[in-house]
Amino acid sequence: CQKCFLNYELNLNGICINCGFKCIYCNLDNNQNPFCTQCELEYNIYDGSCAKCPENCKYCREENNYTKCIECNINYKLNNISECIECPEYCFDCHQNLNGALLCSNCSNGYILTSTKQCLKCSTIQEIGGSGCDRCRYNYNIDRYECISCINYGYSFIQNTYKCLPNSISAYK
Repeated sequence: CQKCFLNYELNLNGICINCGFKCIYCNLDNNQNPFCTQCELEYNIYDGSCAKCPENCKYCREENNYTKCIECNINYKLNNISECIECPEYCFDCHQNLNGALLCSNCSNGYILTSTKQCLKCSTIQEIGGSGCDRCRYNYNIDRYECISCINYGYSFIQNTYKCLPNSISAYK
């Protein structure tokens, strides 16, 4: 054999040696034993082998005999002690405030980010745009993340502004 597949390394006898569990690339030591140089995602090199990263951790590394997470999976955020904490419900990405609470930065599709950094589900009369529930359907006006019917308030919907205006004003538009 002259070249080996991924997860194998060629020894001096021309034999492909398996790098080990979850190891992508390895080298061979003087005794022709494999030691890992790169592990699969969510695994870290520890003593020449691959060890699982902490729960919900995407990338980790070994520091002073301690496995430290350096990047979390989606919907999780790294706290100040290198643990992955789940973001609030319906939150795609979040951040930690000075008090240690997780606040939403971006909501999942179909939800809008409120001023209190929480995700609120779009109603059936809202249209989902580039920034969430950013406008209401025809004949509705957005008011504090809710769509209010123009007709119920004696207002008319102005198409080009996506706003409700009193009938007396809308007649002049």
